Amino acid sequence: MKVLLSQLKKYIPGLNMTTKEIADLYTYTGQMLDKLLEVEYLGQKDHLFDLEVRQNRSDLLGTFGLVKELAASANLEYFLPKVKDYKFFNLPILPIEIRAENNVMRVAAVQINNIKIGQSPEWLSDYLRLFDINSINNLVDLTNYVMLETGIPSHVFDVDLVGTKLIWEMNNCNYESFKTLSNDEFRIGKDVLLISDDRRPLSLSFIGGIEDAVNKDTRNIIVEIGIYNPAVIRNNSRDLKIFTEAQSRLEKILDYRSVDFAISFLVDNILRICGGELAGYYEWTNKNMFRHKDNVMLRMSLARQLIGVDIPNDTIFEILKRLEFTPKYLTNDLIECSIPIGRTDIDCEYDLIEEVARIYGYNKIPSDNLQIRPTTNITPQRLIIMEHIENLLVSSGLDEVRSWVLVNDELNEDLKFYESTKTIKVTNSINDEVPFLRSSIAVSLLNQYSSLKKQGVLNSMIFEVGKIFYSIDKDIFEDYLLGILLGDIIDKQSAFDEAVSLIYKILVTLGIP
Repeated sequence: MKVLLSQLKKYIPGLNMTTKEIADLYTYTGQMLDKLLEVEYLGQKDHLFDLEVRQNRSDLLGTFGLVKELAASANLEYFLPKVKDYKFFNLPILPIEIRAENNVMRVAAVQINNIKIGQSPEWLSDYLRLFDINSINNLVDLTNYVMLETGIPSHVFDVDLVGTKLIWEMNNCNYESFKTLSNDEFRIGKDVLLISDDRRPLSLSFIGGIEDAVNKDTRNIIVEIGIYNPAVIRNNSRDLKIFTEAQSRLEKILDYRSVDFAISFLVDNILRICGGELAGYYEWTNKNMFRHKDNVMLRMSLARQLIGVDIPNDTIFEILKRLEFTPKYLTNDLIECSIPIGRTDIDCEYDLIEEVARIYGYNKIPSDNLQIRPTTNITPQRLIIMEHIENLLVSSGLDEVRSWVLVNDELNEDLKFYESTKTIKVTNSINDEVPFLRSSIAVSLLNQYSSLKKQGVLNSMIFEVGKIFYSIDKDIFEDYLLGILLGDIIDKQSAFDEAVSLIYKILVTLGIP
């Protein structure tokens, strides 16, 4: 991702660092510098930072995200443009329809009438040139500009050419081909996400079509921003071999909450540069597709332990505040953090610890002498107990086996460990003959015993420590169990005595009375 030095200074007025200091700070906090180019913008000497943004940081795919990142790292204030929220303007609702509900996370659209298409102002065309984007006209250039600034792609439809009834749908073989703006024709299959007018495909989710192309005579438009299932975008792009700036962003996990600012920022710029009047609005949100948490807890003592530096609570709190996680104390050690818009990479406590470490400074963490004592043993107690049991049984002459957790239904139902529970069937099992998750270790041991016997292995004594799975009402549970199978012992009493002896050894070894 590229960012212009003058843009950074525009939005961070207190930025007095040298280009090298800025580049180093980005690198220290995880966004490594690929190239630093000396360029000319509006007749003035400038610098363009070309940064390697990490794949999970979709918020850094635009200038505004990189501004926030630098401001937090340098502990400076930033000021982004103020925008209006057009959904509160009581505009008529556009007749847009979302048919691909499971693949469309968010769509916002605004109709603007009586715009004037013309040449872009110098600041805009010169800015796009730095990003290797040719100037087309003021309207198209603004959509590219807003994508570069916000990291969110947009698209414009000429209302006089296609009307206002736009439909987001999966192709389902309704349409055979699609022509791009450059008049290249592609055959499209049933799994392609597109926008149509119910008669023809107007646009794919990540590239515009020739049917709705803006031209010098365009007067009335609908501008839209959509966020989709990234897997669909990725698959469509690879299948069609079409790669665009919009596609590279839409195939990342974007935050649907970022659309409100992006559409408002775009509309503000269109009204300012192209003129026109607002004529309609539409919005759609499928929050179920956005599976990230609203809040994450952080134990500050754990942060210190994992980072290896005795960072004070107030410093941790301040770092997260600068990153806009709005932390609040629940106890002296525990804080609750809300997830900022755009931070789709944050999902758990360890993600927050990484944020603290990188802003605190990886370069400040001693490499040879940690300031706090690391945990001596982080192995879960359960694994230690399991290892003791396995070693004891092997030393007692038993053989350990490892089995698939997928089994057939007949034995699984008969031998389930908890009688009142239900067995679980896998939706898409890798083998139709074993479509159930085992509800007892006994199922696996009997299958192993039968297989060994067919191979001529008699008098086998085997055991397994592993998971079983079961359902109570609609909830699914899993437990670790030990199963022992003593095969071909002559009488039941001998088998019982041997089993009791093994269990007694296990309990004594574990210190259980």
